Amino acid sequence: MILGTVELGLAYGINNVTGKPNQQQAFNVLGTAWDCGVRELDTAAGYGESETLIGLYQEKSGHSFLIDTKLPVRIEKESIPPSFYETCKRLKTDKIHLLYLHSFAQCKEQDTISFLHELKSSGKINHIGVSIYDPEEMSYIIDNLPDVDTIQFPFNVFDSHRWKENNLLSNALAAGKHLYIRSVYLQGLIFRQKNDPLVVKMGASDYIAKFNDVCNSLNLSVQEFAYQYVRANNIENIIIGCQTPEEVKDNAQFDRSSVKISASMIEEIEHYMVSIPTIAIDPRRWKNL
Repeated sequence: MILGTVELGLAYGINNVTGKPNQQQAFNVLGTAWDCGVRELDTAAGYGESETLIGLYQEKSGHSFLIDTKLPVRIEKESIPPSFYETCKRLKTDKIHLLYLHSFAQCKEQDTISFLHELKSSGKINHIGVSIYDPEEMSYIIDNLPDVDTIQFPFNVFDSHRWKENNLLSNALAAGKHLYIRSVYLQGLIFRQKNDPLVVKMGASDYIAKFNDVCNSLNLSVQEFAYQYVRANNIENIIIGCQTPEEVKDNAQFDRSSVKISASMIEEIEHYMVSIPTIAIDPRRWKNL
């Protein structure tokens, strides 16, 4: 489990009713994560105060996480070097574990890729990654970007079929890519009911109902099923965003759980989800609803 920290720096998520946490609340989340054995954090320059809070927490606590962060989504190439060093300053570190390009478009900027390669060669970063949304982007990275060793992408019970077509995941692993997944809970959509107005507008009521039926049949909460479904697909690096210490504890418990989802159940629910409307699995489109 990798702790996602966008919730620490921004009021994030469709189910967020408490807003952005204050500094002490953020420190409580980070401290609980450390106590639960989490040793890696996912953040970004664009996540509000997230990087600053992480830096302050590490300085105060003496705990040192592996830090995965991202360049700004929109940045001129001449601004990339100072932006990187400002990130290190906020995080109070001189080394980043994993530095992502925050958008696929940046993959095609050779000057940017070259700078990241230089950072890796000089020991300033351990890994180069790209955060993506669509399978065709992963295919491009596999075929064209050997310097990029890590790919972060959304993967959950509702949209996994997109990533499992044409052996895409196995091809990525064969190419030596590390796979980091986010959006296990589809930014909170899995917790909505079938008659929720947003779910209805998406045309996703039947799919939410099916998902709940499957969870009930296995006597699992929707949260645990969603987490264990990802683990059942041999995904090792799972980014989970948490707003409270209790959420950290729940997810850490799922990460250690011995619950297994059968291959037949995986096949059943994946077959059903193939026809889910695209808008339901692409949060970028939700603002138009």
